[in-house]
Amino acid sequence: MKMPETIKMSKLILRKHVGQIGLDVAELFSNKNEQYGSEDALMNFREMIPTIRLTTGIDKSDMDCMYIANEVLADKHRVTMLSKGLSDPNFEERCLDRICYLSIALAMHREMVAAGKRGEIGLVVDPFCNSPNLQGDLLK
Repeated sequence: MKMPETIKMSKLILRKHVGQIGLDVAELFSNKNEQYGSEDALMNFREMIPTIRLTTGIDKSDMDCMYIANEVLADKHRVTMLSKGLSDPNFEERCLDRICYLSIALAMHREMVAAGKRGEIGLVVDPFCNSPNLQGDLLK
């Protein structure tokens, strides 16, 4: 299929696409989240803390190291997307994966701020029990 050189899009059509993308991201996140065996949704990032500290040589907090780990994992999609471009047959899934990683980073930030406001220091065992940031069970 030959792709056009450029396109135009109305604000209404863009808004509809963004709404659908939000639903697609929630579905992908939910499916991938089920694949992880641990109740600790951040286990992969937590396990990368020593590696991040070793490879960067920078003394960062655990949360900053977990964020860096998140970005490292997301970066593989960015690099592939830049090399293959919009015609990559996996372009949509790579975009959705990147949005999931950004959503995880935003959730980590929000929970870190909320824990700080509650005066909690160290590991918060169940940060989702009273989280004001979660609405319904969209992301269970």
